[in-house]
Amino acid sequence: MATTVASRLVLDAGVASAAVVVPSTGSSSTCTTVTTTITVPESGYRTVSLRLDKSITWQSVNVHGLTLTPGADGALSLMAATATLSGSAIRLENDPPDIGYWTSASATATWTVTFPAAGTCAV
Repeated sequence: MATTVASRLVLDAGVASAAVVVPSTGSSSTCTTVTTTITVPESGYRTVSLRLDKSITWQSVNVHGLTLTPGADGALSLMAATATLSGSAIRLENDPPDIGYWTSASATATWTVTFPAAGTCAV
C-alpha cells in the first residue's frame, strides 16, 4: 500500500471488519506492507471489501493486493487485478496493476473468496 499522507481503510468480510492503518510512505509509488487481523466466525463463501474509512480525513491510497492468512490453512491472495471496483474515483493502474486513483470515500474494491475455516486471519 502507498500513500503520501497516513490514512485508514476498512476491510469488511460481511460478518467481521477490521481497520487497516496505512502510514505515509512519502509517495504514491513507494509501497509498504501493512498488517492487521480479522476474525471470521465461520467458514464459507464471502464477499470481502476494502474501502476508505469515511469517519476520518483520508488521502488517496494505492493498493497492490491483500493476503488473508487463515491460520495453517494457507493464504488467500486478493490481487488488485482480480478486484471488482465500484465508483468513478478508483481504477487499476500500472503493470502489474495497483488499485489507484482512489480519491472517493464511496469507492470500493471487492473480492469473492471462500474461507476454509472459522478463526482469525492475518491480513
